[in-house]
Amino acid sequence: MSDRRVALSLVERGWQAAREWSIKAEPYGITAVHIVKGRLDPGVRALVKPTAGMRLISAPHHVFWPLAWLWWARLRLTGRLRGVVVDNERSARRLRRWPGQRGRPVFIVHGSSFMVKEEACHPDQHIMHDEQ
Repeated sequence: MSDRRVALSLVERGWQAAREWSIKAEPYGITAVHIVKGRLDPGVRALVKPTAGMRLISAPHHVFWPLAWLWWARLRLTGRLRGVVVDNERSARRLRRWPGQRGRPVFIVHGSSFMVKEEACHPDQHIMHDEQ
């Protein structure tokens, strides 16, 4: 992975929406690191076909959150983390409790749009533009 800005994507309930979002984010120079809860079958992994702006990591259930935290901490410390994308409100609440994440947006993917604190946004807003 280069010096690109990174969106950490925590996928617990289906990878399709997160993958579509990351394809839309790639032209903005955002690399998406998808950490998928559970084992991905080789057929599914071949179907997903990560692009240059996407990395796909399959994590067993018991190591999903520790691995997510390690990636999050690494990206925060290097200053490359642009945001965290999740696919459910429960995960968003959990992330908002992490000390370095408090007050920072958590993006919730819903189909072809995503939410930022209950506000629907197009994928080119917030995470892809430099923060003011």
